[in-house]
Amino acid sequence: MQAIRQMKSGKAPGPDQIRPEHLKCLKEVLARPLADLFTEMLDSGIVPKDWLSSHTILIHKKGARDILANYRPIALLSTMLKVFSRVILNRIRHILNMNTTGKEQAGFREGFSTIDQIHVITQLAERCREYRIPLCYLFIDFKKAFDTVEHQAVLNALTAFGVPRRYVEMIRKCNTSCFTDVNLYGNPTRIQIRRGVRQGEVISPMLFSAALEIVMQNAQMPCGINIDGERLQYLMFADDIVLIGSEPSALENSLRILRIAASSIGLEIHPGKTKWMKNSYASDYCLRMDDSVIEEVSSYVYLGQAVTMDNDLTVEISRRRRAGWVAFNKYRDVLTDKRIDAQVRARVFNTHVLPALVYGSETWNTILNEERRLASTQRAMERVMCGITLMHKIPAHEIRRRTGVKDVIENIYDSKKRWAGHVARLNDNRWTSRVTNWYPRGVKRPRGRPPARWSDPFRKLFGQRWQQVARNRNEWHRCVLQGWRNHP
Repeated sequence: MQAIRQMKSGKAPGPDQIRPEHLKCLKEVLARPLADLFTEMLDSGIVPKDWLSSHTILIHKKGARDILANYRPIALLSTMLKVFSRVILNRIRHILNMNTTGKEQAGFREGFSTIDQIHVITQLAERCREYRIPLCYLFIDFKKAFDTVEHQAVLNALTAFGVPRRYVEMIRKCNTSCFTDVNLYGNPTRIQIRRGVRQGEVISPMLFSAALEIVMQNAQMPCGINIDGERLQYLMFADDIVLIGSEPSALENSLRILRIAASSIGLEIHPGKTKWMKNSYASDYCLRMDDSVIEEVSSYVYLGQAVTMDNDLTVEISRRRRAGWVAFNKYRDVLTDKRIDAQVRARVFNTHVLPALVYGSETWNTILNEERRLASTQRAMERVMCGITLMHKIPAHEIRRRTGVKDVIENIYDSKKRWAGHVARLNDNRWTSRVTNWYPRGVKRPRGRPPARWSDPFRKLFGQRWQQVARNRNEWHRCVLQGWRNHP
């Protein structure tokens, strides 16, 4: 029953042509028979042959549409297989969470998100800039990671982490001797699947993470930054890995070690898409992987946010404005249709457009000019919604009254306040809070005014005890960050 409730509606059916909605409508009737069937399958170890087949569709990611590499293959699997996989996942998730994922992995974990990793990256850069400590990041890119990991590596990882043998055996049978039908340029083709986890199956991310965890545990890499006596060597979000260090040469050695370790489970690092960056206090270096030179960059889009060593948001604000307009144009017909109730249009804007404008704002340290750029973008969108132009000379407050949408700057500070309260209340020793409270030992901060900090609004309003205030949810909820610069 739980597995059926957890199924997401609106998903395309697989070869069995059963939709999740069908099972949800009949869950009271089907729950017991399915439970008996799945129990019998676990006891006998027999998997229906229909579950081994799938239909693969290609989803365009970005770039030229006539290049096959710019598409992501998604397998449309049997819905009954998805229910069975979710049953197994529900039974082994606690084992994997307890034994596999350390503080470095934030992908596919309850209570973690991309913002955790972005926050750590930006806070490290901020602190190293303030104390003039050398810092380097190496962003690893694997070639088709989910499609190339070896089945045996996944099974070995599950066994090593204590997953019961009966579940390991069922996972093996559900992922071997499989084939998929794909339509390429109008020609139907059947392909035998010999490696990789099946994208579209709910358990696949956990299987991949388990195999990758073994690699990272066995790779004895020399890189890392000392954070209050513990080395932070890398961060992971699924297959997105960033190596962290103070010396480029140590990163190069770590890359070599990781490449060898990853190849043991079928993963290959893409030298053309792997990038690295350093702050101004790290030594110059030509970082290589075998015969390939790894490109040094000043900005890198990590988990959807443009990261720089000085936390300059110029590039990221431009990206947010473009993303906002893309989202706006996607729903333009609804947002500009005056026959639709204004409250409905405002809800569409707040739900679909505003998140694109402010993604990652929890970690931002904005200056007034950057806030004005975002506010200007929102006002332009609101004018389009109202069907007016600058020539009409209608005040911004009147346009806002007509549209009824949330203010983008207010939303940024609300998100930042909510995230700061979350970080202050963390008690699981994760890197998110460790780096936020980190001040390098044995290093004296240079004289003069420090660079702008992420915590400046909180310190201005509450002083050094801002985290103590944030732990009180009621008191923290009442505080207003917007306009903090004018606070005495």
